[in-house]
Amino acid sequence: MNYICCMAATFLAIVPLAAADEPTPTQTLLVSEPWVRSGDTFIVGDVWYRLWGIAAPAPEQHCEDGYGRYRCGEHALLLLRGLLLAATADCRIVAPARPAGADFAGTALGPHPVRCRLGRNGPDPAALMVRAGYAFADRLATNTYLPAESTARFVQAGLWRSTFQYPWDWQADDPPLP
Repeated sequence: MNYICCMAATFLAIVPLAAADEPTPTQTLLVSEPWVRSGDTFIVGDVWYRLWGIAAPAPEQHCEDGYGRYRCGEHALLLLRGLLLAATADCRIVAPARPAGADFAGTALGPHPVRCRLGRNGPDPAALMVRAGYAFADRLATNTYLPAESTARFVQAGLWRSTFQYPWDWQADDPPLP
């Protein structure tokens, strides 16, 4: 856990945002005590939110590295939890880039895709997740996070030093329960 929190702090200053295909915000919310459901999804009150433009492994998803099999989805969840608990997130609900209600694997989405910043003008937690190697750019939504993913792959950050299935392939093989 300490390793993941340290990674979160390290990436706060590293990842710039690309602004090429930004979605249009429709509503703003401040997130201070979310219940993190996965590496790309959190709940505030009884409302689900999903970080726009990325895909992280499900908490129950496993990967394998030189030390054996591990719950890589749990690592992604812990990193996002650390990021969102480190600072109040300023999030904007955005219009989804594809038909509402389905993601890359046809899985039902929470109704609120969001684009966030940690603090008032801080970094984007989605970009930090991708740069840390615990989430992937969702190419069907945007190209915004592809440079961060390329960097993570190049330096073998996070999941890139493991054998893994992309979240969209894993979900297609083992769809989540409703």
